[in-house]
Amino acid sequence: DGEQLPLNTTLSSGALGCLSPQPPAHLPFSLRQQWYTAVMLALTTTCLFADQNLMAPNLTAIAESLGMSQEERDQKLGGELALGFFLVGAPVALLVGYLTDTMERRLLFLLVVLFGEVPCLLTYWVEEYWQLFVLRMLTGISIGGALPLIFSVLGDLFPASHRSEVSCIPGVAMGLGQLLGQSLAGFLGPTHGWRLPFVLVACPTMAISILFFCTTREPPRGISEAGLAQAFEKKQDFTYRDSLNWGKFRAMWLIPTNQLVFAQAFPGCVPWGVMLTYFNDYLAQEKGMGVVMATNGVMTFGLGSALGTVAGGIVGQRFYNLPFNNGKARFACFIAVCTFAGILPVVVIINMPSFSEKQLPMVYMLLAIGGALASVSGSNVRAVLLNVNAPETRGTVFAFYNLMDDLGKGLGPGFVALLITFYGRLVAFNIAMWAWALCALFQALLSLTLHKDEQALQKRLANIVNIDSTENM
Repeated sequence: DGEQLPLNTTLSSGALGCLSPQPPAHLPFSLRQQWYTAVMLALTTTCLFADQNLMAPNLTAIAESLGMSQEERDQKLGGELALGFFLVGAPVALLVGYLTDTMERRLLFLLVVLFGEVPCLLTYWVEEYWQLFVLRMLTGISIGGALPLIFSVLGDLFPASHRSEVSCIPGVAMGLGQLLGQSLAGFLGPTHGWRLPFVLVACPTMAISILFFCTTREPPRGISEAGLAQAFEKKQDFTYRDSLNWGKFRAMWLIPTNQLVFAQAFPGCVPWGVMLTYFNDYLAQEKGMGVVMATNGVMTFGLGSALGTVAGGIVGQRFYNLPFNNGKARFACFIAVCTFAGILPVVVIINMPSFSEKQLPMVYMLLAIGGALASVSGSNVRAVLLNVNAPETRGTVFAFYNLMDDLGKGLGPGFVALLITFYGRLVAFNIAMWAWALCALFQALLSLTLHKDEQALQKRLANIVNIDSTENM
């Protein structure tokens, strides 16, 4: 592949591990400010994603309060609402992705969060299904628009040699938020009603987003790229000015690694649609665990997911940083194997009969293992997108990735709801979980493309700097 660019030139070779990576020497703020920005993004993300699963523990209670049958519960609350929630977020994500590459990202992040969380707050006063449907659609705006912004900022805060590790931060924050929101709704719902958790999530989310805007700084675009490192170091006033245009937008779709990451997104989200939308209620009703014990089970899955995200990011980064293509190939195979293995524990639980008290420790253990394995790929796949796309296209790339993600999360529960109509929950959930096998196949194919695409990006960035320097002589 020709000359190899030093992809970790902005960090010392001994800095591997996510505990204390040093910022590039030319980064215009301190290590403390760098990590403060990342932590504030994580806190906002946690609160934001707590919104996503607030309905899951109380689907039956919501259905009863709105006068729905059990069949309508699955079709409308499980299928239609999930479809509306994510499909409104999808077009917003595309718009936000474009704006992410053209305007100040901190201000845009604040506006996206506030515009989406007000409907979450208003859910407390819902009396009819159409009101709930409209407000949940609007709440999807925050989820759909936030991710392109979050990863665009992180891509400029940290270089490629740490992005799998750093991508754990929003990954854990998303999982923790979903866990906290679902737990809050599960514990408060039976005693205080299903409406109160929406207020308790919306208010702190808006407050923290305002604090983030007031106390952080915008990182310069491209400052953590190896191909631009010399330009930033030699010229204090250097600014990376390349912008998104039609040619770059079209070229984005021709990058083989992007194609594979987009392809794995949709089937990968179908099983998550089951876990996030139906599984709590399934354990409570069909398996006879009750709402509180079922919520504990989903919490266990969530804790395993958080552990898998962190451990997967650290181990994946160490594979990724191995010399030349060997590390990239092993990295791809690692996340593919973990994704496939995550199917098995969940399928075992789905097909078990009602649980006795003696079986609960084994059920919780299987849920923790399944959550850990299934979550390994999350932060690693997003780091891949950061590493093969230029700074001026990352917002757009993540917007389309989020679109694929939302289509999976929105259409997935709707597809499962259709399967439930014909075959019942048991068969439908079994079919849905095996979609992770197709996801794992696309992830394994990254071993053939990742190294070449990353090297091509850094060479192009270096060539841009050389051309600019020649023109200014």
